[in-house]
Amino acid sequence: MTGLGRKLFFLVALLNFYALDATLATKAFYHRGRCEDKLIFYFNHEPKLLKQIDQRRVVYSLPNIELTAQARGTLKALGPEILLISDNQGLKIQVNLDSNFITKMQAYKFTPISAPYGLVIKIGHLNENSAKICEFRKNFKEIVLDFGHGGHDVGAKLGNIYEKDVVRQVGLKLAKILAQQGYIVHLTRTGDEFVPLDMRTCFANLYTDASLFISLHANHAHKAEVSGIETHRMDCDLLYNLELKNLTSCDDKHLNNDRLAQAVHNQLINITGDYEIVDRKIKRSVSQVLLGVEMPAILIELGFLSNPQEAQLLNSPGYQLRLAQGISNGINSYMLAV
Repeated sequence: MTGLGRKLFFLVALLNFYALDATLATKAFYHRGRCEDKLIFYFNHEPKLLKQIDQRRVVYSLPNIELTAQARGTLKALGPEILLISDNQGLKIQVNLDSNFITKMQAYKFTPISAPYGLVIKIGHLNENSAKICEFRKNFKEIVLDFGHGGHDVGAKLGNIYEKDVVRQVGLKLAKILAQQGYIVHLTRTGDEFVPLDMRTCFANLYTDASLFISLHANHAHKAEVSGIETHRMDCDLLYNLELKNLTSCDDKHLNNDRLAQAVHNQLINITGDYEIVDRKIKRSVSQVLLGVEMPAILIELGFLSNPQEAQLLNSPGYQLRLAQGISNGINSYMLAV
């Protein structure tokens, strides 16, 4: 190799090193709500965060941050209340609300499943329709059902059995049962269409008066023998408050997440007992929909499509009805207790 060749080799290696070492915002989500808005980023390295007040506006700066195409796409959907500026200095988040109308603005970090670092910018604000701060919802007759995936996003699959279809079939049966019991049921999707995660939470937060959010999914594992039902809930101590340097405190919503998860999971395990379904317990997780909604919420993994026997069960209308009845029983048990 010539001297020039060696120099070019080391130059390319150096550029690749810095490219690999760059802090990337790999994903971004914007969850709008009546009580608060949440701007959520996923990073490949731990980001630095700076906060300042600029002309009565709150500004966060994330220096030396690069945005992926997916993250840039999310930024286009932001409303005029939040302005994101990306340049060679990094990323600046400017909240264009008079500080008198902001009740709380805090930053939290969390550990997501698909990236090493996650960051939440939470903006509490006055209710748009009144001069009162938004309060915890207590309309116990409205429920949002969320059917995971949809459209081109099929989710887990085994052959021609797709998660997006299984959860919709279970969910429609559940919606019918709940409606017969007097509940008002809202669906984040009714057909086989793709709905972004933050659009699901925006719908639940802004366009319903629901007190519960139930998200239905089917699981996948690398080993075919893995099976069972598990229920996920968002817990307050999964978020670390960067400004107060401690875990965020629990509120009514987080406490009811646990109560709802316990009630529904127990009923699901009971009603599927004759199928000898594995109880995979209640788990804590930072799911986008669980993090983004303003009401108590759980995410249910109804079984594993990677397990051939369980996949056949999940594709069976009779077993789907059994699951729907179990979830309904759990919801009613929770409602009686709160």
